[in-house]
Amino acid sequence: MNCSKCGAVVDNNSKFCTSCGNSIIQNNQQNNVNTNPNVNVQPVNQNYNNNVNPNMNVQPVNQNFNYNNMNNPQVNYSQNVQVNEQKKTSAGMIVGIVALVINFIFGILAVPVAIVGLIMSITEKNTKGKIAGIIINILGIIIPIGLLLISFVAVNDYIEKAKEYSAGQVFKGDGYQLTCDGGWTYNPSIEKDGLVYSFAEDSYLYPIDKKDLSSYSCDFSDIGCKDEIYDDYYNVWSNDLKNDSLSMFKDSYGLMSLTDDSYYGTYNYGVSEANLSGTYFIVISEKDNAIFTFYTKTSRGAIIELLANDAMRLFKTLEVTDN
Repeated sequence: MNCSKCGAVVDNNSKFCTSCGNSIIQNNQQNNVNTNPNVNVQPVNQNYNNNVNPNMNVQPVNQNFNYNNMNNPQVNYSQNVQVNEQKKTSAGMIVGIVALVINFIFGILAVPVAIVGLIMSITEKNTKGKIAGIIINILGIIIPIGLLLISFVAVNDYIEKAKEYSAGQVFKGDGYQLTCDGGWTYNPSIEKDGLVYSFAEDSYLYPIDKKDLSSYSCDFSDIGCKDEIYDDYYNVWSNDLKNDSLSMFKDSYGLMSLTDDSYYGTYNYGVSEANLSGTYFIVISEKDNAIFTFYTKTSRGAIIELLANDAMRLFKTLEVTDN
């Protein structure tokens, strides 16, 4: 080994040059790069091409890249993409509006429609008007039920007041009297010749006449006699109604038992069986040898049967008098 200062040959283990006194250890540390003989040091390629192709399109590095996302496989890289998808109008809301319209026309029938609309509104996703649909359908359920309850309370109150007003009233006719029980009332200011139905003031019960049962020569205890009387009244009234372009229709098809010693028969009348105006009645008291006849009249064909039932209940209070 040579001294780096004077070039004299020195021993490899020498610490100082014997010629000039230069420190051999410091010099070795500066110049001996490869101190490990087992390390294979490759020479640097001096022919490295530093020329840059001027036609190369070099893209700048994204300095805002989030390196944290590289370690998170759950990151949804599509969350920054804005999708301008237009929401559809809630079908449940449309059904709810239909239910409200039905409520004003058909009342309680709107409830099933509103229930369907409510279920649709609750189960819909990503629709416009979902909350409004839920509210509208709830109203479509509450309103008709509420109106029905209010109507029920009002009608019940009206019935109770009508019964309180008319109960115990006595209607006196030709040789008989009837005790009103709430279904019928005597109100001369409305109708002086008959009774007014308590629940529909355009519906009435009128007396016709009185006849002795003994005017029929047949034995009333015989069923054939009862049929004869029933058919006789049917024929007489049918002819009378023809003058008014009305028809008579047998209803009871014979005399039926009213009380222990009384019987009744009924006949409906009107333009047709589908367009009736009321009912004719015969009430026979075998004990008192009397036949009484009445008829009801109404403009409400739907309540004809109700009128007849309340009239039969009234006839059970019939008492024969001397006048």
